[in-house]
Amino acid sequence: MASAGESVCCRSRVLLATGMRQQGLIMNERLRATGRLILLLAAVLLWACGGGGGGGSVVGPAPVAPGTLSVVSNPRPVPPPVPQDYLDAVDMGRSAGSRGAIVTWRWSDLETAPGVYDFSDVVGNLDFHGIARPSTIYAGIQPINTIPREVPADLDGVAFDDPQMLARFRNLLDQLLTLFAGRVTYLSIGNEVDVYLEAHPEEVTAYRAFYAAAVAYVHSRDPAIKVGVTATFGGATGSAGMIMSDLNQLSDVIMITYYPLGAGFAVRDPGVVASDFPLMLGLDPVKPILLQEVGYPAAALLGSSDSRQADFVRNVFEAWRNSGMRIPFLSFFLMHDFTPELCDVLGDYYGLPGSEAFKAYLCTLGLRRTDGSARPAWQALVDEARISGFPVE
Repeated sequence: MASAGESVCCRSRVLLATGMRQQGLIMNERLRATGRLILLLAAVLLWACGGGGGGGSVVGPAPVAPGTLSVVSNPRPVPPPVPQDYLDAVDMGRSAGSRGAIVTWRWSDLETAPGVYDFSDVVGNLDFHGIARPSTIYAGIQPINTIPREVPADLDGVAFDDPQMLARFRNLLDQLLTLFAGRVTYLSIGNEVDVYLEAHPEEVTAYRAFYAAAVAYVHSRDPAIKVGVTATFGGATGSAGMIMSDLNQLSDVIMITYYPLGAGFAVRDPGVVASDFPLMLGLDPVKPILLQEVGYPAAALLGSSDSRQADFVRNVFEAWRNSGMRIPFLSFFLMHDFTPELCDVLGDYYGLPGSEAFKAYLCTLGLRRTDGSARPAWQALVDEARISGFPVE
């Protein structure tokens, strides 16, 4: 359950008080940055590089994978990567069984002025993950991104249920759904909205109306796309449970980010996975549960270690296999660590300059280190994915 330290009142207090929710700001920004790099890569390599094929004899019945595995496959940052390194990272993820891709955009990035759209990143990512490296695509559009609203600047002071806001988002969806058709399987509308809505309870009703209109429109245009709204694990199973339950009455799927942390970014014991997964499955008796982000830092400063991170990965796969096919999509964050310099920049950006705990958290989420060497957690993922029946190349 969420701790008392997870209550939200302002940006700095949220970042300092919670481990469960702090990650959302960074995770989403890095997913977006990874997407931009993939866009550059796709332009160079989309038609030049073919997909690999894999196979092998199996003795006895092959295991059935519990869903789609995704690994956010950023390249090793040291030395500075070149375009081929990005492709190599994606292929390394695929060799471990990854066949999912998460691509997210803030609404404010997609609609740069009223009725003016920039979909270059959308097209590049859909082409890369739909053609060059075929994947189950989980897309996200963010009118809320954990703490801030991310609507176009001219809508900053407009209520979510205002007719102008509803019409503008419908127009955005009109454009995007044409691009998504036949490619996007899952669509998140709002990232970790529980954090924002707990901080702004006066907007809960308006956002529900906004979300209801968006879900209805997506269903009318493309009923094959499964729609949800992303929450943190701590919020969905704890303090924001009522808010998220109400929103998810409208959802096709339940979307969660999962980082088992406590106050000050300290890790919880990796064994909590065994009890946390049933909590997630208990959020709805029927609807699928999608784990948009799953991660665990390895820093000793946070009470963790390489071996604890590896145990976490093994525990996640075991819990996933025991979930009765209720979790059709699960994405691990992150393949390679961020550099200390990048962690410093992000610490400044998010109001925690000089925070060693924050830096330790950000800089040790990778299953592999900055120089490309593997932590034990990477081999744990490779082994568990094979045991679980995921495809390999």
